[in-house]
Parts: sequence; structure tokens; C-alpha cells
Amino acid sequence: GFLGEPIDIAYMDLYLASDESRWVTGAGFMIDGGKTAR
Repeated sequence: GFLGEPIDIAYMDLYLASDESRWVTGAGFMIDGGKTAR
């Protein structure tokens, strides 16, 4: 694994601000490179 960069958060922000996320409501996102998915 590796530590995330601020750009990783920015990509999620861009996704959530885009039309692609129009069906996303009330979700929590773990932006941790899969660390919590063990």
C-alpha cells in the first residue's frame, strides 16, 4: 500500500460534483486505497 495524496480526495470531489454521481445519495466513501477492505 501507499499513503494517499490530496489529489485522491480531489478526484472523489470531482466525481461527486459531476453528473456521473446523480444517483448517489447518503453514501459514505472510504478513500483509503482499500486499507479498510481487509
